[in-house]
Amino acid sequence: MRALLSSQNAAVLAVLFVVGCATKPPSVKEEVSVWLSESPRAIAINVERELPSASIRTRDYRAGERVGKGAITGVAGAGLTIGYGCVGGLATGLLWFITCPVGIVAAPIVGAVGAVAGAATVKSVDQHHPIDAARGSAPLFQGVNLTALLSEAIVSQNDKARGHVLRAVRVDEEGKALPGEEALLQVRFTEFGLFGDIGEDPRVALVVGVHAGLQTPPAWANGWGEFAYEGSGRRVSEWSADEARLFRDEIAIALRAIATQLVEELRKSPSGSALSKVAAWKLSQSSAPRAEIVVPITKVAPPQAPLQQ
Repeated sequence: MRALLSSQNAAVLAVLFVVGCATKPPSVKEEVSVWLSESPRAIAINVERELPSASIRTRDYRAGERVGKGAITGVAGAGLTIGYGCVGGLATGLLWFITCPVGIVAAPIVGAVGAVAGAATVKSVDQHHPIDAARGSAPLFQGVNLTALLSEAIVSQNDKARGHVLRAVRVDEEGKALPGEEALLQVRFTEFGLFGDIGEDPRVALVVGVHAGLQTPPAWANGWGEFAYEGSGRRVSEWSADEARLFRDEIAIALRAIATQLVEELRKSPSGSALSKVAAWKLSQSSAPRAEIVVPITKVAPPQAPLQQ
């Protein structure tokens, strides 16, 4: 009888566990993903006008520390291999004549592997400098309307958005609710600068980073996605030549690349787990009110001076 009750209790617990898992609320990103997949959506694009200060990012590969750590690890690995082969082999009696030579032969290999592994544990460190640290690069960032350019680049991806209709938010819509079931893609620049060296006419590459949040009627995914671009390097003098034509072209390439990444994220199909969790959650939340989506009022970036040569 006691065994029967135990079996029944176990069955009840198993059912409760399954039901609990089925009704576990989905993440906001899962809700947004499912909502996007259900049918083509109208999505308003709002790119914040406030930009981060331009800077140059350099990378310290810590070569000296890598060499030191690799050498220590390599010597230790080689020493241990010989020790295990020769000293440890004494316990095996006659096999010592086999294990010791094997340890000596293997020591350089183990040492080399240890050196590489030791060097790999030393991580590179990025440092940020004022844009003037790359002499002559500051004028490259003047007279560029990044907000409008990125908004146009995203909207131009309409034919690749799997039926979603993308449009730019108008200035007169700020502070107002969007109509009907329209979603809001809120985009903010997190980085707009250079990566490379500093000093006189250094070799640098354009880097652009954005953070995107997606607000839909069922959910608000503030951390919906991070997107970035890093181009190829050129001398500052090359970027600046011909009224910075190459740099302007590089900005356009960067923004198109980021717009493509954003739209690819919009097109992604939700996982089976997300579909199940959202379906179960909808049944339990069928009477929940729909959220009103209001376009935020963004700060106006100070006007930039025209490009100077």
